[in-house]
Formats: sequence, C-alpha cells, structure tokens
Amino acid sequence: MSENFLKIKRKHLTAAIVASAVFAVCFALLCTGALLLACKLTAVKLGFYWIAAACGIVLLSAGAGALLFLLVRPKDKKLAKKLDEGYGLGEKVQTMVEFRESDEAIVVLQRERTNETLGTLRPKKIRASQAIRLAIVPVLSLAMFLTGAIVPSRAGAAPVDPPYDPTEAQIVRMTQLIREVKESRLEEELKGGITVVLENLLSGLNDDETQSAMRESVTASVAMIDGMVAASNSAPALCGKMASTERIKTFAVGVLNAAYYYRSDGIRLTDFESVGRKYDKSETGIPAALEKTTAKLTEGWEEFDGDALKTNLTELIGEIAPYRSAGFAETDGLYAAFSQLERSLGVVAEKVGNGYTVEFLLGETENAFAQFVKDASAPLSMQSYNTMTDEYVRATLADIFDVELPALALPDGVQSGGSSGSNGGNTDESGGGEGDEEFLGGSKDTIYYPPQEKYLPYMQIINEYDKKISEYIKSGAISDELAEIINEYLDILTNIAQQNANK
Repeated sequence: MSENFLKIKRKHLTAAIVASAVFAVCFALLCTGALLLACKLTAVKLGFYWIAAACGIVLLSAGAGALLFLLVRPKDKKLAKKLDEGYGLGEKVQTMVEFRESDEAIVVLQRERTNETLGTLRPKKIRASQAIRLAIVPVLSLAMFLTGAIVPSRAGAAPVDPPYDPTEAQIVRMTQLIREVKESRLEEELKGGITVVLENLLSGLNDDETQSAMRESVTASVAMIDGMVAASNSAPALCGKMASTERIKTFAVGVLNAAYYYRSDGIRLTDFESVGRKYDKSETGIPAALEKTTAKLTEGWEEFDGDALKTNLTELIGEIAPYRSAGFAETDGLYAAFSQLERSLGVVAEKVGNGYTVEFLLGETENAFAQFVKDASAPLSMQSYNTMTDEYVRATLADIFDVELPALALPDGVQSGGSSGSNGGNTDESGGGEGDEEFLGGSKDTIYYPPQEKYLPYMQIINEYDKKISEYIKSGAISDELAEIINEYLDILTNIAQQNANK
C-alpha cells in the first residue's frame, strides 16, 4: 500500500476515533439530561438507583460510541472510492487498492503515480452547512443536559401549574403562521427548517398538559429558530472580525447595520405583509446606506500623493482581511463581496507608481467600493429579511400563546429601531418613552384623548388605535386592498414621527 494512502487512512482513522468519542460523550449528556428532566418533571426520586442509572448511561454511551466507530472507521476499499469520487481521480485509488499485492511493472508504476497524486491532495474545507450539521448533536445534547440540570424539581411542591388545552383560535393562527413562512422569500433550507419547527410545535400542542409545558415548547421552538437564522446570517461574524482600527470598525458596523436594515425606520411588524414591504424597501435602502458607509473610508484621500495613497490602501486591505477567519464559506454572498473588494483594492495599490495619476487611482478606488456596494446589497438584504422574519415569528408566537419571550440577541453596534410588534420580540426603547413594548416615537407632539380627557403623546395614541385597527383587519371585515392601504398609512404616520424625533 502506498505511503500517502496510509497517511490519509490514519487521518481518517483518527477522525473516526475522535468522532466516536465525542458522540459517546454527547450521548451520555443527552441520556443524563433526559433522565434528570424526566425525574424533575415527574417528581420522581431515584435515591440510590442513581448509581445503577449512571452505570447504565456509561455502558450505553460506550456502546453507542463503539457502534459509531464500526460504522465510520475507514476501510481500504471504501476510503479509496471516497477519494476517487471526492477528488475526481477516476478510480485510480481503487485500482491501486485492488492490485496492491501485484508486482507487475505496469501495476507498480500505477501505484507510484497514484501515490504521488495522493501526496498533492489537500483536505477540503468544511462548508457552513456541514459545520451546522456536525454541531447539531453536540448542541442538542448540551441543551438537553443543561435543561435537565437547570429545570427545578417538582418533588415536594404542590401542583399549581394550570392545565393547558389548545384553543381553536391558536390552532388556526398557528396554521396561518406556518403558511406565511412557507410563502415567504426565505431561502429554501432556512424556510424548511423554520417550517419543521413550527409544524412540530403545532402537532405537539396536545401533548403539553400544562401551561408551563406549553410555554417551554414555545420558548424552545423560538430558540431553535433563532439559532437557524443566526447560522444563516454571516454579517455578524464577518464584520465582527474587523475591529483593528476605528475607521474599519466604523465601516464594519455600517455594513452590520445593513444586515438589520429593517430596524432603521422604527416601523413595527404588524402583519406578514409589512415584512414584505420592508424587504422591498431594503433593496434600495441598503445600497444607499452602504454608499454612505464606504464614502467615509476614503474621506480626505484626494489630498494624498502616490506614496500616501499606496500606504493607506495597503493598511486598509490589511484591516479588511480578518473577515476571512470568520469561518464562512467563500460561496457566502457577503464573504464573496469582501473578497472581491480586497482584490480590487489590491489591484489599485499595485498600480501606484506605474504612471497613473492620483485622480485616476482614486476613481479606481471608488469603483472598487461601488462594486462592493453592488455585490453586498443583495446578501445583506436577504439577511435583514431572515432576521425580520424571525422577529415576526417571535412576535406572532408570543401573541398567540400569550407568553413572554426573551429578547432577540443582537450583535454589538446594531442600532435599535424598536421594530418588533409584540411583547415577545424586542424590548429596545426609543426616544419617546414606554408603552407595552411597542415602538413609541420620540415625537413630543400631543393630542387630546377623550377616554382619559387629557392630552397624551401623539405616538402613544397612534399605537393604541393601531392595535385596534390591526385586530379589525385580522377579523376579515374589510378587503385585502383596503387593509394594505390602512397599514401603509399607519406606517407613514409612524415614520414621520420618528423623523421628527431625530431632528
């Protein structure tokens, strides 16, 4: 057998051993968490039986790890076929393995050439989707273990948890939410994942015997959806790597905020149509925002001579470059946009001192940033849509089941716009005050409110009437066309107040 093939086989064997050991640990955490959770929720005390349970978990985990090793351990023929197919070697490795005992000259020559080919192979990079799939088992196992460890035991406590029985209205609204997600513009993989979570939540409602069990199911579903969206959005990870200087940090924060563009206008997500309207606005709004962000990077460069321009270009390229260590695949749209920007600026830097004028080089630099705006806008718009859909789903679930959800975690630097529309989506405050976690503009204008016979902030009244109008629209008493006109009008009123507050 060739030396390089044996090296590859040893690497695969090591990977199989590590994977089996990790799986055994994950299986042990999963079993332990499940046992802890079951005992706490049923108020069962194991006493000395914990020793037997621990031994059983250890044996089962070891068996599970051993079984996985038997399934994934590298066999010569299987590994040869994998290498041939993975690197397009045309059955060279399989031929070498099949005739490894032969001493014929042509076979020996074939083995030597194949060995040389194997020596030039480089490990393939793990795609983001593969990394996510590999992380599923550890994440779920750790989540189950932490859940079992954190959930308080019911042993000795009086049963005070009220029973839960899903209402027809909840089932109808859940069905509608699932249909809206299926009809959304999300990419198919993310759309499918969110749909499965919501369908599982709907089908499991009858299994939730108590109110707390229902709330736990809703919270767990929201956490899974948050995780899917976070894994699909590359902006926080890519932009988070660029912070070596103040100027590149400002640039990165500007790009990051473009991935949360839907929050910039402060208009709430009252229905799924508002999600689509905000997405449509982002297709023009994000390029405009990116142009302002990129313009700040080159302010004052028109005063540079050739040497100063090259120095600044070189430094800027170095400040941008850390995005590559974020761990996202080159096929990611935003990653590709940064990569193209880095290459384009490098080309401009190489032209310095070769007879080109500073004016021409500055024009080339502007073209590089213009191309970045064009390349980055579409993926940033989609990432904004992903998170916006997540917030809409959160707000809808919170409203359907009347549960209080933890606020959606946002990266540092993201501007708050209070665009969530219910008690479960967002707790960011705006300049105008408080009000059922709805967006309140910073406008100080007041209006007479008859029920209380006094003047109240304009936006506070708008929010109350907006709620009533939204409920009226959902009842189906008016046509879809009229409902859309009313929603657009309310959006305009809210946006005007926000603009006045920012003056």
